[in-house]
Amino acid sequence: MVTAIPTTTPQAHNHQQEYKKLENSLLLNSSTLKTPNIQKATHINTTTDFPSGFQVLCILWAGIYYPLDFIFKSVFAIYSGIVSIGPAVKQEKLKRLSQQQEFLLQGSRKREYNYSDMTIEFSDTFIITSVVIGTVTFLLRKKICEVIGKSSSGIVGNKYESANLVSSSSSTTKATNGTSNSSNQINGSGGDSSSSERDFVQKMHEGKKNIVIFFGSQTGTAEDFANRLAREATSFHPGLHPIVLDPENYDYKYMTKMNPTKELIIWVLATTGEGEPTDNMQEWYEALVSDPENIDDGCEVPEFYEDDDVSIEVFEQPLKNKVAYIGFGLGNTTYEQFCANMRHIDKRMSTLGAKRLAPCGEGDDDSNLEEDFSNWKEGIWPIICDHLKVDDNAVTDADGVSATAAAASSLEWIVEDIGQEESLDNSTTSTSSRPFKRGEMVPDTHTGPYDAKHPFMAPIKVAYNLSPEGERSVLHLEIDLAGSGMKYETGDHLAIFPTNHEEEVQAFLKVLRLSDKANNLIKVTNADPYAAHANLFPSSTTTYVAALRHYLDIASPPAREQIRMSVLPYAKSEAATELLKSLSSDKEAYSRSVVDSCLTVAGLLQLVNRVEEKAGVSEQDQLVLPFGALLSLCSRIVARYYSISSSSLVNPKIPSITAVVLQYQSTSSTTTQEGEEKNDGLQWRYGVATNYLDSITRYLTQKSRGDKVDEYVLVKAEPGNVKQVSHTIYPDLSTADEPSSLPVVHAPVYVRHSNFRLPTDPSKPVVMVGPGTGIAPFRGFLQERVHQLASNNNGSANTGATVLFFGSRHEKTDYLYKSELLESFEQLSKSNSDSSLFTAFSRDQAHKIYVQHRMQEQAKLLWKLLHEQGGSFYVCGEARYMARDVRDTLIRIAQQEGGLALADAEAWVSNDLKKSGRYQEDIWA
Repeated sequence: MVTAIPTTTPQAHNHQQEYKKLENSLLLNSSTLKTPNIQKATHINTTTDFPSGFQVLCILWAGIYYPLDFIFKSVFAIYSGIVSIGPAVKQEKLKRLSQQQEFLLQGSRKREYNYSDMTIEFSDTFIITSVVIGTVTFLLRKKICEVIGKSSSGIVGNKYESANLVSSSSSTTKATNGTSNSSNQINGSGGDSSSSERDFVQKMHEGKKNIVIFFGSQTGTAEDFANRLAREATSFHPGLHPIVLDPENYDYKYMTKMNPTKELIIWVLATTGEGEPTDNMQEWYEALVSDPENIDDGCEVPEFYEDDDVSIEVFEQPLKNKVAYIGFGLGNTTYEQFCANMRHIDKRMSTLGAKRLAPCGEGDDDSNLEEDFSNWKEGIWPIICDHLKVDDNAVTDADGVSATAAAASSLEWIVEDIGQEESLDNSTTSTSSRPFKRGEMVPDTHTGPYDAKHPFMAPIKVAYNLSPEGERSVLHLEIDLAGSGMKYETGDHLAIFPTNHEEEVQAFLKVLRLSDKANNLIKVTNADPYAAHANLFPSSTTTYVAALRHYLDIASPPAREQIRMSVLPYAKSEAATELLKSLSSDKEAYSRSVVDSCLTVAGLLQLVNRVEEKAGVSEQDQLVLPFGALLSLCSRIVARYYSISSSSLVNPKIPSITAVVLQYQSTSSTTTQEGEEKNDGLQWRYGVATNYLDSITRYLTQKSRGDKVDEYVLVKAEPGNVKQVSHTIYPDLSTADEPSSLPVVHAPVYVRHSNFRLPTDPSKPVVMVGPGTGIAPFRGFLQERVHQLASNNNGSANTGATVLFFGSRHEKTDYLYKSELLESFEQLSKSNSDSSLFTAFSRDQAHKIYVQHRMQEQAKLLWKLLHEQGGSFYVCGEARYMARDVRDTLIRIAQQEGGLALADAEAWVSNDLKKSGRYQEDIWA
């Protein structure tokens, strides 16, 4: 056996192994070479076939460090692997490595170079030539892209010529009504049309705007505030050019294209649910605030638009020197997560390097949201003007009269009165315009998916009063979603667009002097061609009465600055001017005459006309508001959300809702021209949506189906019944030919998904607290638990305990779904003895008893189900008092039964229950 004797020392062998590892690591095949993981994504170049910036930088790196022999040879090895120079180059490299090995064995730590004797080999010449060619290519490529960008954008000096973006590894998808509504992918080199349409900076440049106002709105208030901000900005300074945009239609990635000294963002963001963003802000929120609990260090850096010339370094603050912003949050201190949406966005924008011009404002809807908003915006305009470097001398006077005069001469909406339908030719009076004759809604030809912008005209076949003998009417309605493609889950919400009270509609027509033109066709267009909403209504053509009846919120009081900006400019008489100035400048007078009296715009105009008549002002000189001004004064009517009171497992196509009809009396007082306060006594106030549902219920209850009906029906209030108002409803619009003996009414609806869900494991206990109409989602929960029980081996013990605390005023008149509840718990208690129904009727005894009192009585049971068995706790109903009292009671139970200190009991509710999703609320203020 021949044993090979090593020819090198162990030390030399170790060095040889190290060099072998070095060789293996440097000899990379070009197919496996990857860009360093700097941005967790690949920088995609799609504009040309020239070498990328990264390749050129690699070559420059080699040239800079050429004198350092060892590093130079390492880089040369990488380059040789990339370009595959050939075996000769590889042999030369190995020869040099062998020389370096001998050099190390001699123990020398320094090496002297005689640069005068250096010779340039073929490989060196190749690299130097590559550096020169690469540099020239890079500069030429940049120049070509700049020329292409200018010609394609049409904006001089626009450097955003191509959309070389950091590609996203995943896109946020938002499912609505069973369909996917993900944002359009932003691609490179100009992109497709959908990409450019989502570029809000490009839209700003096209319209020459320097302020973009993004709103996050669920009920329409934030959107209304955003529009009012835009109008006030224009009137405050001619150098301010705002545009209001819905973030749902645009992409956050383009924020890095903004000019921070010449443009800015104004956020107007509402918070919904338990600190959740609004639906239209969902995608932006999820991208910017990936982890609300750890905004500072727990959120990943979003991937933004990148210009060709940006560095490939990691940008921990990609918005630094890119974006300036200011914001206002809308919330309610009744809820635990007050203004969470705005606070999270504000903190995240700041963390990403954006410049906040001033502290963000916050409005409390539980106190005085309007005044909070007014106080905040009064201080932002000088800050914005200073930031954008506009001339302060052009700012309007303190009274804002010159500003409103300018606003009056430049209306936001242009109204063209086409005339009566009968006077038009056949080309104009197409079948699509026929419904306008009677003030009906625009027939929507949309075939889905259905949402807030395209609601579904759903048949309502069942509607009845659950408490006909009670102090308040509580309605049960069933809505048929068949044919819509919409799906709901137990715990979701149904959104319904209401119709305004007919009395209020007619009052507007009269005070606007349009009664004889009510059915005139009108064409409404936006005066600004670059505005976000080209059309205010579903169609550019409607009628005066249809606009007032279906599309405008005419029941809300106008804000003080709205009176100043949109009504005061049209006052001709001194009497009207003085009254309107008083209401728009005196907070106390405005609060008494407008807020406390729930004075609508029509009521305000009627008040002005009465003051003018008393002052002897002739009819032709009295205030008459143009319809175009009214369109800016009144926001669009929004949907109302109702908790679905059925199970999707039991009734997948026919969700039901449970709603109490809102009717109450309030003191009405007005301020006269002489400054005297006049008490008008108590007046009835009516909720728009629930009284609309009440009209539908009355119609379906009283009428029987007869011949086909192809027009609207006006359900009038019974003579002398102050608890009824008239509404327009639409029976049999699309199902009149269906054989049935029952009447049918249609209403525009859509499904809004929520996170209010039963536990996925049916064996877990469920505790529900739902007084009054808070019973709605729990009726669906109970139907589902009974269904699970019936489907689970005919009632085995695999279904956990189900407990409900229900309360109302009187057992005799207000015990909602009594027989159904008793039957459900009879079945559930057979499977689990802890399943129980506890009731509290507050006014059936001398001392009032509420659901929280019943909870305290069942403290041991609740602690057992929630703490020991890991059950889930649900609350639905009024937020201001009930929800807080329920939470406080649960904390006391934890102290009493668990022996916890107050801080530990609060932590148990906040952390163990809420953060784990075992404490859920569906509450309203």
